[in-house]
Amino acid sequence: MANTMKQMMVSAVVFLAACGGAQGVVEIEGVALTQTLPDGLSISRARISLAELEIEGGTEEDDRDADLKSVELEIALAGAGSPIRVESVEAGTYHTLGLEISGILVEGTVRGETFSFTSSIAQELTLALDPEVDVGEAGSAAVAVSFDIASWFQNEDGSILDPNNAGDQKVIEARILSSMTATQK
Repeated sequence: MANTMKQMMVSAVVFLAACGGAQGVVEIEGVALTQTLPDGLSISRARISLAELEIEGGTEEDDRDADLKSVELEIALAGAGSPIRVESVEAGTYHTLGLEISGILVEGTVRGETFSFTSSIAQELTLALDPEVDVGEAGSAAVAVSFDIASWFQNEDGSILDPNNAGDQKVIEARILSSMTATQK
């Protein structure tokens, strides 16, 4: 009986939350900005692991947000990717995308050698949505998180950073993080 009562209470809370105002969907896709990479480098896969993804909007008086926990943002290197769907997003305008990064994976070849660059970096990023994203009642919106992949493994002087060299790890991580922008798609 106690379990049934708990289940009824949880169901009621979920039902009330779902009924609170008009809602829509936001799709978020990782997109590579450039396909031209430095000579001797190719990337076959890139994925960002997120402990949390949050889209924020409104004003101080009318704050709104929606989030997802533990998702993978696969970066579309050629063609369309697999967007992440954030369901039950309250209708309105959104201005910020928050990413709590928990890991990075990039696979490819450098100077003919296969590499699998992995990082367990834990970093929170806040990206301004430019332009802001409007989610209509029962509507949807699309956001692209763009990455300048050409800059990930390239030094300021144009030389290639080696993803197999542990000494280049921190520089590569910083270049990946600094290459991200978010826009309405």
